[in-house]
Parts: sequence; C-alpha cells; structure tokens
Amino acid sequence: MRRTTGFTLIEVMVALAILLVVISAAAGVYLTGFRSNAQTQLTTQASQVLAGLSGQITQHQISLAAGASTIIVYDQGPSPQQITVTPAPASCSSFLANDHTHLCATIRNVDAFDPKSAGGVTLLANAMRHYNIQVCWPIRGGTHCAEANTLY
Repeated sequence: MRRTTGFTLIEVMVALAILLVVISAAAGVYLTGFRSNAQTQLTTQASQVLAGLSGQITQHQISLAAGASTIIVYDQGPSPQQITVTPAPASCSSFLANDHTHLCATIRNVDAFDPKSAGGVTLLANAMRHYNIQVCWPIRGGTHCAEANTLY
C-alpha cells in the first residue's frame, strides 16, 4: 500500500499541542503586561493628585487647623477630577473597601514646625505647617497608597 501525502492524526495533534503551549505562554505575558500597565496608570494618577494637592496647600487653597484632616475623592482617569461623595467617607480604607473606581486622598495637618525652637537656631522667621498627604487606590485584593509631606 502506498501512503498518500498529508499528515497523520498524531502529527496534527502534536502540532496543535505545541501551538497551544505557545499561545498559553503568549497570553500569560499579555495579561501580566496589561495588569502592570493598569497599575502604572493608577500610580501616575495618584502622583498627579499628590502634586496638585501639595500645590493647593502651598498656595493656601487648602488650609486645615493643627491636627485636623480631610478626605477628598477623585475619579480615576487621565486627569483625575475631584468629586463629591455623600455621605462623606470616614476614611479612605473603608471607602475603597466598597468602591473600586476612585482614588481617595487624606490630607492631615500633622503639626506646626517652629524653626525658632530648632536647637536655639533661627532658621526662618515664621513657623511652618507640616501637611501629610496620602492618596490610595484599589488594587486586586486591597489598596495601594502613595504619600507625600509638604511644609509651608
């Protein structure tokens, strides 16, 4: 008997198995890159919010009494915009536990830094306020935060 041209069933199955392994590896790399890109976008948005809030503090657009804090919620997007949430969240961690589509910023007036009392050496003429800004966003299984401090 003479063999006709073509592939046997075993050859086709081996080729499909090899193709399946290659496609699975490529899909894994793609999904990892996709998740990493999404996380990088949120980190960039948080940095934008941190810079904006720091600027608002130094320009006296945000002013809190010593020891006071406030929470501000932002939409996620290329240019995060502040939104009003009713009722106001008690903390970013409790807010983000139920909401996975926003950024949440906590601003605290930690204390006043008096440069006149720094070891008896006068550094500046006036006392400064020390603000701590923390911006958090949801990630799979929890939250991630970025933090900055501002003196003015």
